[in-house]
Amino acid sequence: MNGTPITHLYFDQTFVYENEYYLIDGIKVFPAMEVDIKEVGHILLIGNRTDIGELRIALEPFTDKNSFIEFEQLLEKAEAYNLLKIGAHPF
Repeated sequence: MNGTPITHLYFDQTFVYENEYYLIDGIKVFPAMEVDIKEVGHILLIGNRTDIGELRIALEPFTDKNSFIEFEQLLEKAEAYNLLKIGAHPF
């Protein structure tokens, strides 16, 4: 995978990326990921493709159900990037 998430490679090879999003059939698709947290929830992180790709790699140790990242630790890691942070499907 050489440090780049597979999805990132597919999008880069298939679609045009400009102005911080991919334009796909007239729809703006922003790089993002949903992160499972230890406290039982999901956080959406949305930003530019470089930041999302780097953070995704940094979060690899926390992808197993038994090792989800704590919410506070995720916020600390995400703080290094310019990201929109949203609590996913709160209800």
